Amino acid sequence: MSAAAPRPRAPPSPSLGGTLSLWLGLQGLVGALAVAAAVVAVNAWTLEARQADLLQVKSAIVRQELARPAPAGAAHDLQQHLAAFLAGHEAMSLSVRTVAGDLLFDSITAAGTSSNARPVRTIAWRDRWPGAGGQPVDVVLGLDIGTDIALLQRVAWIVIAASVAAAMLSSLTGYALVRRGLRPIRALAVALDRMTPSQAGARLPERGQPAELAPLIQHFNALLARTEEAYRQLESFNADVAHELRTPLTTLIGSSEVALRRSRDLDELRDVIAGNLEDLRRLAFIVNDMLFLSRADRGARARRTPVPS
Repeated sequence: MSAAAPRPRAPPSPSLGGTLSLWLGLQGLVGALAVAAAVVAVNAWTLEARQADLLQVKSAIVRQELARPAPAGAAHDLQQHLAAFLAGHEAMSLSVRTVAGDLLFDSITAAGTSSNARPVRTIAWRDRWPGAGGQPVDVVLGLDIGTDIALLQRVAWIVIAASVAAAMLSSLTGYALVRRGLRPIRALAVALDRMTPSQAGARLPERGQPAELAPLIQHFNALLARTEEAYRQLESFNADVAHELRTPLTTLIGSSEVALRRSRDLDELRDVIAGNLEDLRRLAFIVNDMLFLSRADRGARARRTPVPS
């Protein structure tokens, strides 16, 4: 016969404290990231508003410069005024061209530097300059926003790192708080482990327990009371059965011993067997009652069959 295959081990149950702390950490991370997104969005909106206001203010100054009366051919004076306007504003650029494409002023060319790939926010409009005979000119005013973008990125990384750190801290503190909150359950487990069948009337303590555990403890104590009542009924039933069985068995044993002490004729043996048969019938009734009660609900709805005397 081949040996029975070992039963597979049940997978370990997940830890309630670990699960709750994990969900607390995830919830904290989601909340912190939401706050971080709001902080970044507010900073981005603030920087964009500041950039728009700065471009509007500077464009008004450029319009004033272009509106100055100037004789024909005064492009050099215009360049000096615009260069003075941009002095100290390295993040700004300005380009003025005629509609024919003639370049009147270009801050990048004037500074002697080449254009780079830094992000620039621009505002463009068409204006008139008296020095060009009142002809329209196209003006493009730009603002280098690379510094603002870098600042916004740094803020984003800082708040994201702070969010992750806050989530980890929330998970650790949540785990400690959950373990502290589960102390009553561990105490109940210890109390259950100490309970034995010999401790009649033992109950779980109901005072000082959390409100969430109170119904569970009450139902469990009620279950213990019903179980004890069932055990008492079972013990009483066993005592009754033992008493009912002892009398016919004693009678059977005694009559059999008396019959075997000496030789007896056929009629005497028939009388002994007839008496034993009555006791055997009583035993059969008792056994039938036991079988019936074993199928009933712990004897609560069982009807005991009368034993003939």
